[in-house]
Amino acid sequence: MEQCPLGLIPGASYLSEKVRCAAGDVFMVLSDGLIETINHEEEEFGLQRLEHLFLHQACEPLSVIFENLISAISHYETQQDDRTILLVRIVSVARPDSQLLRI
Repeated sequence: MEQCPLGLIPGASYLSEKVRCAAGDVFMVLSDGLIETINHEEEEFGLQRLEHLFLHQACEPLSVIFENLISAISHYETQQDDRTILLVRIVSVARPDSQLLRI
């Protein structure tokens, strides 16, 4: 299964990797209900549109990013599925070897 729901299947395994991060970096985890929102022309909101919005406001406070993303998706079409976003900003990196974050 390419997109296995978290916690739904007992014993499921998930891929992880390490990414280099620095103070100020923002990570976003989201549910598919955001990118799969379909408008009246049957077009999905899509990952590219979400990524574009996210990248153009990544320096904003997390609450502003959240509100702007939800607002853009809500204006695209009414909610049909769950909408979950987790935003995390790296505040500081204590040690040089701790710059790698396992995701």
